[in-house]
Amino acid sequence: MSHPAYPLDSDVAAFVANSGVQMPTGYVYAGYAASAALEWERMTGWVPFLQDASATARTFDPPGNIQQNRSSYAYYGGARVLNLGAALMDASALVSITGPNNPFVINQDFRLAPVNAPSNKRPYSRIEFTYPQWGTFSTFVITAKWGFTNNLPEDVWQAIIRIGAGMAMDDMVQAIDTSFKSVKQGDETFSQNDDPNIGMAWKAYAQRIASNYEMVTVAL
Repeated sequence: MSHPAYPLDSDVAAFVANSGVQMPTGYVYAGYAASAALEWERMTGWVPFLQDASATARTFDPPGNIQQNRSSYAYYGGARVLNLGAALMDASALVSITGPNNPFVINQDFRLAPVNAPSNKRPYSRIEFTYPQWGTFSTFVITAKWGFTNNLPEDVWQAIIRIGAGMAMDDMVQAIDTSFKSVKQGDETFSQNDDPNIGMAWKAYAQRIASNYEMVTVAL
């Protein structure tokens, strides 16, 4: 099952309640879901993770670290591969790439990489130009709908909910009702005697899921 939007505070509250944890009566879950989504992006490195609704422009320096001095200015670059530091879900997410001289044409002047990203269910994360690029600072502009996916996989949805639930537990751990005895998490059961802060177990679960989605940057 996939989800077109991030979890809400009500989803976090329902998860905590269904886990058997007794929070103080009338406890208000406010902002945990939004904070959890931001934390998920920090953990994976993809910002945004959920694809933007509309295209936005980002500026980049030319790829490479070679400097060519001219009479009144310097050109930089000299490489072909530009790490985006962000995700393009597929080729349709890219609107345009412009450089110092003119726009670039996909599969003629550049290609999206890694080439096998779609078959591996990963996003594109870099541009591989046909020839080395040169320019001054911030002269490359890429307009796109940035994001890893437009539908959150179930494991991601569950991980974000657990991050939010862990945040709530961090805030209220001292107020947990003493009648709470244990919580079953997957194949493991945690009790007050084993782990007073069950929120740590939830966040550890999220971290395991996040490791499957972490950004990997190619060293140039």
